[in-house]
Amino acid sequence: MSKAAYFTVSQLNNYVKLVLESQTTLRNITLRGEVSNLKPHSSGLYFSLKDADAVISAVMFTNSLKNLDFPLKNGDEVLVQGLVTLFTGRGSYQIIINKIELFGQGQKLLELEKLKKQLASEGLFDSTRKRLIKRFPHAVGIITGQGSAAESDLLRNIARRYPLVTIYLFPALVQGEKAPEDLRRVLQLTRSYPIDTLIIARGGGSSEDLWAFNDEQLVRALATYPIPVISAVGHEIDTTLVDYIADQRVSTPTAAAEIVVPDQNELVQNLKIYEERMEGALTNKIVNLKKNLNNLAKRPVITNPLASFSSLHEKLKLYRKQISYQLGNKIRLHLDLIDRYYERLHSALTRRVTNIQHQIHLYEQKMLALGPDNVLKRGYAYVTNEDGKLISSINDVTSGQIVKTTFQDGKITSKVIEKRGNEHE
Repeated sequence: MSKAAYFTVSQLNNYVKLVLESQTTLRNITLRGEVSNLKPHSSGLYFSLKDADAVISAVMFTNSLKNLDFPLKNGDEVLVQGLVTLFTGRGSYQIIINKIELFGQGQKLLELEKLKKQLASEGLFDSTRKRLIKRFPHAVGIITGQGSAAESDLLRNIARRYPLVTIYLFPALVQGEKAPEDLRRVLQLTRSYPIDTLIIARGGGSSEDLWAFNDEQLVRALATYPIPVISAVGHEIDTTLVDYIADQRVSTPTAAAEIVVPDQNELVQNLKIYEERMEGALTNKIVNLKKNLNNLAKRPVITNPLASFSSLHEKLKLYRKQISYQLGNKIRLHLDLIDRYYERLHSALTRRVTNIQHQIHLYEQKMLALGPDNVLKRGYAYVTNEDGKLISSINDVTSGQIVKTTFQDGKITSKVIEKRGNEHE
């Protein structure tokens, strides 16, 4: 072996580096791989790119990091663009990256995040845009997959809770490439129906299964939809753009049914409570009015209005004497004028009181004629149950029940042998 024909290690590595960098393909190659061994450094990012069978070292220097618009992490599948070269110090080849982007699902998620920020910046997700769900809807629209579990849950639970509501069902594709277009078509169709609230529903699935509900055109169509929208897409951990634009978001179709309509059993129970409260309030009001009326009836101005007026006049006379004594004849002339006005007022008031007393007497006679005792004297009677509660309808009694009938001169206790409504006459 000739000693004149040899390379040093540095010479060899530099030569190989020149060879690599002279290849057109390797000067700006696009490479796909998975990020691993990521190590941030002051000079840039150092990591490895690997696939199932091989690995290559990679570096992205600080001056190229300005092109990186997402947080790179281990496990990301990426596409990189750069120069293949040799690190002469170690004799290992590497790729110096000037551009990097997520590949596949990662790229879709990145684009989704950008779209979400864009829509949010336009104010489409603001809480001030959220509308209240109508408490007692006349009609509800449902967009969901035909024959799906979501459809079954919604129809069953809405009918159980509030059978008065009308349900309009709009089947649509909820998964796959054609799903976004079909969802937009069906959404436009619902606008021609008289619904109060719209539910968009789909069961759980992977993020890819739910991707149709991230469609930008669908979200913007919902942003201009004229009535409140409830989103029941996926489960609690799944979130789509439809969830953000909806007026209310729930985790399951069953939860959507509980929001969109009230529970008829709760309504009946509440009505009973309100009825009892109203009955108690009216009873108290009547008692208080009777008490106030009795107190007013005992006042002298009612029992003897003329005497009360005369008493007032005597007080005025006393005040006149006191004022006259203090202020002299000039005031006395005005007091004389007051006396004349009093005589006129007294005469008018006397006539008015007489007329009112006459009217009151007539009203008393009418009220007495309509009183329970006088009604009974005319041959009428009233029926109560054993607790003394008035029976006003045939529906208030049952066959075999003991009832009491009150006449003018006494009561009888009897047993209901048969009940028959007016329709049997």
